[in-house]
Amino acid sequence: MALSPDSTLAEVIDTITKRGATTYLGLLVADIGNTDTMATMQEYVGAGYARVAVTWTVPTAPNVGDPIVSSNVNSATFTFTADATQTVLHVVLVTVLAGTTGTIRRVWPVATPFTPKAGDTFTINIGDLVQGAA
Repeated sequence: MALSPDSTLAEVIDTITKRGATTYLGLLVADIGNTDTMATMQEYVGAGYARVAVTWTVPTAPNVGDPIVSSNVNSATFTFTADATQTVLHVVLVTVLAGTTGTIRRVWPVATPFTPKAGDTFTINIGDLVQGAA
């Protein structure tokens, strides 16, 4: 199941650290709604597109009483080599580099939906993605 801002601390730690598994970011062209299966998510499809590996900080509370959070420690850049007809709406965190046999961990909306053109890039900067628990 995807993590939400209301996920428990145990769910966040399990997702980010205990499993020791690499997670990957992908781009979605539709809201996933209530689904938590990768087979039904509508991922961007285009020349040159591939999911990008992402690493997370150890979950911590920035200040006493703050929620436990973790953020991405590396930037992730998607490069587009052809004009697209699909509009990117969301970033998705998944457990596999390719295919649909993994698990959706989290979904974030992009600040401004976009339709890529050849030569465009979309970068998620360090610390842009935050997941946590209250």
